[in-house]
Amino acid sequence: MTVGRTRPASQRQAELDEWLRKASGEGIIDLASQRGSLRAPTNLLQQLAEAVLDSSVSILPAGGLTELRRSWAAFESETRGHHMDYNAGMAVVADPLVACTAAVLGLVSPGRHVAILEPTPPQVVEVVRRVGGMARTVAMRPTEWEFSPAEFAHRVGAQTDLIIVADPNPYSGQYLSPDAREAILAAVEQHGCLVLIDESARHSVVEGEAPEVSDFLAALGAKCIRVDMPAAAVLAQASSAACLIGEPEMIAPIRSAVSAFGLGASAIAQSVLARRFGDGVAIDDAATLNGLVASGRALLLDGLDDIGVLGLGGPGGWYVPVRAKALYDGPHDIGDALLAQAGLGALPLAPFYVEGSTDPYILLSYLRDAGVLENSIQRLEKFCAGQGDVMPTLALPSPHEWNDDAAAETDVGVPDRDVLTIEDVSVPETEDAPTEPEDKTLEPWFEKPVAPVRAPPRNVTSAPDESRKEPGKVESASEYPDDDAIRDEPVILPFGRLRGRKSELVPEELEMLEKESETTTVFKLSVPDIATPNITAPAEEPVVPSEVKQNPSAPETPVVDSDKETESTLSTPSPEEKRRAEVERIRRDDEPFFFDDPVR
Repeated sequence: MTVGRTRPASQRQAELDEWLRKASGEGIIDLASQRGSLRAPTNLLQQLAEAVLDSSVSILPAGGLTELRRSWAAFESETRGHHMDYNAGMAVVADPLVACTAAVLGLVSPGRHVAILEPTPPQVVEVVRRVGGMARTVAMRPTEWEFSPAEFAHRVGAQTDLIIVADPNPYSGQYLSPDAREAILAAVEQHGCLVLIDESARHSVVEGEAPEVSDFLAALGAKCIRVDMPAAAVLAQASSAACLIGEPEMIAPIRSAVSAFGLGASAIAQSVLARRFGDGVAIDDAATLNGLVASGRALLLDGLDDIGVLGLGGPGGWYVPVRAKALYDGPHDIGDALLAQAGLGALPLAPFYVEGSTDPYILLSYLRDAGVLENSIQRLEKFCAGQGDVMPTLALPSPHEWNDDAAAETDVGVPDRDVLTIEDVSVPETEDAPTEPEDKTLEPWFEKPVAPVRAPPRNVTSAPDESRKEPGKVESASEYPDDDAIRDEPVILPFGRLRGRKSELVPEELEMLEKESETTTVFKLSVPDIATPNITAPAEEPVVPSEVKQNPSAPETPVVDSDKETESTLSTPSPEEKRRAEVERIRRDDEPFFFDDPVR
């Protein structure tokens, strides 16, 4: 199988989210999401309604509801022979993916490695990166769904804290092979790492096709942490919950992560599941789910077989993988073609691998009612026959209408990608084609700063016209183009926000300043060239009173006795003026200034 380029987890997750959004569109049959439309038992729905009306359960312990853990442990001991410490060896979370997240948060140290068997959701790889670890993936690709023991041994070493594996895998439906289990046991024995086994899809396995796993779990012993999900959580989404089961010393840090990040299941789901386990109904739920899954899987596989398409999944899981070229060999992406011509939403398999494939596969979920699956098969049959046009608003050129010349034209300017999208294969516009007018809309000033307009140099001998200034008025940038002192003066906007210079303000800001001039104080923060005190210097030579020429028009000069303290030419501020000055200084110092923060 040809392997494509390595893609980051965030990009792969965005791709999955986009496909799930498309699959949930109007008129689309959604076969992409894992949670299906199975009909839950009536008594389960009744208990959910009662739990919603019951407000007795509000605050839950970090490990989950005590009644749920006790009844769950009794159920495991009765049905599988697994004896668990419900008080310290279990942690209830929202779903299996959240369980993997909690395990990574609690058990993986920064700089350490985590070995992950693919296919796996990109969220698992992303959370390893978020905690400072390194995700080392080992691919299990169709159609064999096996990994190389040599590659696995290379990926697992002394720096490995955790091995994450799904058994069975929810996307491939395949259990681990005996060789794979031996490779995992050898790595654990050699390096002492922990193993997280996701068993949440075990209720989907067709009766009689599940291999024996008790020996494998017993061999792992205390190094194993299991993730389980009750059948009722699959039948009714409102009762979604999963449980991490292991030794208390390993569950303790996981519980801390669950409590710190709020990863626990809802109180409604836990109270309902506790009742299902306590009443012994959980066994009936497992049988009901297994029957629905088995019939849906058989119906989808038989429908694909009638069309001439081979399903590549294992005995369990939630999806049937299908090779894209078996359904469609056209110029468009298989997912877009199914949406446009068949009204079907499928999930690509490539985002579940760090290294995508140039030979794409899609996933079709069979967690649906029989009527939904039968309608889906009919649409697939028309699509494969080239007669599909169920969604005319999204219709694409059918394969038999596409010619080589048109395909050659569309290759112009197509970026280098593993899979072509609809936008990539659109025919480019010609020179005569009308183009959309350029958007002339002005951007807000806080998104695109306005550059200051530099005024010509001012004549140093000239002085600003003081007669033009009005006391108490905040000047705009256009009033005194020659006055650098005013242009370069910082401006305090309302709410105590400092906004640049007057020369940098746009008309909307200037208008706002003029309206707020009476309540807004303008400060000049620039330091003068010569720092001098605000006093009048005495004359170079003291003037003797007898030598002063008498001028009748001039006011009388007070005669100061030399023996007394010389009267200063400065007026001494009054106590009221001192008080106001101190209040203004305190207000200025306490004012919050935010430099270059136009959003506030």
